[in-house]
Amino acid sequence: MQNRKITPYDFYDPFQNVSTSGRWLRAVVGSLLIGSVFMVEATPLGWLAVLPLIGIYPVATAITGFDPIYRLLAIMTQEKPRVVAPQTTSASELSSQSVSRAA
Repeated sequence: MQNRKITPYDFYDPFQNVSTSGRWLRAVVGSLLIGSVFMVEATPLGWLAVLPLIGIYPVATAITGFDPIYRLLAIMTQEKPRVVAPQTTSASELSSQSVSRAA
């Protein structure tokens, strides 16, 4: 197996292209659009009946974290993951390892 440097893109999920804050914003806006049908009196709704249908898209993309329109436009607002540095070993562990290798 070949040793290679680990990059942040090794942890990139191609099926999540929406950031966390974007997901929250989409959930709120979508919920408001879906709830808009309850904010009017019981009259013929007309074009207001379309708003809950439009609200399904932001809610669905907020739940999944994937936006197909973003994919088509090659947009990615997802934060790049942090690469955690490997844990260092203590001096005593290093000396015991060097002793066992020498033997």
